[in-house]
Amino acid sequence: MTQDQTRASYDAVAAAYAEVNVSFRFFDPAWLSAELERAGFAVESLTRRQPYPGAEVATPRAYILARAV
Repeated sequence: MTQDQTRASYDAVAAAYAEVNVSFRFFDPAWLSAELERAGFAVESLTRRQPYPGAEVATPRAYILARAV
């Protein structure tokens, strides 16, 4: 594949994804953990972190690991 073909292929993929809509919902981690437990899951861990400056939207992050019981 030539450099021009590679560039054309990249441009085609970029154009296909140019109009992607993304929706986010922000939940309080304590509330979501309680809801998971109420629904019958066991919350095994809850990890919180701050966003990476300049790389992510400036909102706190949380990761919840839950297992069905």
